[in-house]
Amino acid sequence: MFKYFGRLPRRVHQVQSYISTFEKYSKHKLINNNATPHWLYEYVPLKSFVMKYSNTNSKICWKCKSLSQGKVFCPNCNILQPLDTSLNYFEILGIEKSFQLNKSQLIKIYRNLQSIFHPDKFSIKSEEEQAIALDHSSAINKAYNTLNNPVTRAEYMLVEAGEPITEGETSLEHEFLMDIMEINEKLADADDKEVVKEISDKNNAIMEGLIRKAEKYFADEDIKEAKKIVAKLKYYNNIYEKVKEYETKHGIYQ
Repeated sequence: MFKYFGRLPRRVHQVQSYISTFEKYSKHKLINNNATPHWLYEYVPLKSFVMKYSNTNSKICWKCKSLSQGKVFCPNCNILQPLDTSLNYFEILGIEKSFQLNKSQLIKIYRNLQSIFHPDKFSIKSEEEQAIALDHSSAINKAYNTLNNPVTRAEYMLVEAGEPITEGETSLEHEFLMDIMEINEKLADADDKEVVKEISDKNNAIMEGLIRKAEKYFADEDIKEAKKIVAKLKYYNNIYEKVKEYETKHGIYQ
């Protein structure tokens, strides 16, 4: 059995070199595939170092301590591995990072993933596996709910681009803000469902136009212009939510 008895490696290239040596011995069956150099998992600080800086093929299964090869399920013991918290929402769902998404495909992907990772699928597993499954399922839910809505998707993409929208940061035209105030006042005073429907139809049309503009700017990677559009989109989305509240309260358009 191959073991390393010298000094513990202190640099990334040293760690990767020892891992490569171990994988070489494993490949030629000079050692058992379940055997892992003791320093890869017994020395806790180095274990964290390896997990963070080495390539994905060097990740270690929390259960059997073998190299999990960066797989979601360990290829050796088939145990679910912890969620990779460095993944963004697009990566969690396994889709291309783009503002333009096919919603029917998105929901299909979401359902397929939940059919694998939903905690109910791990009800007879260990507490550790159930907790890991819950982490995966929660991340999938959050990713889907964020990306399924074009407004929250746009906000998330701005955050990922390092340009989050913060209150009061984005300057908007005075005329625009006055229009928004007028719509909100009209909606607050509305006692006729036809008036609300008129506000809703106009608001939805404006939102669709802004979403198309945002789609173009994101595709062109023009984040500054996309941010301006999304800032306006948030105001109209707020009106959209108020309309939905009115409809629910009065039992209309259900």
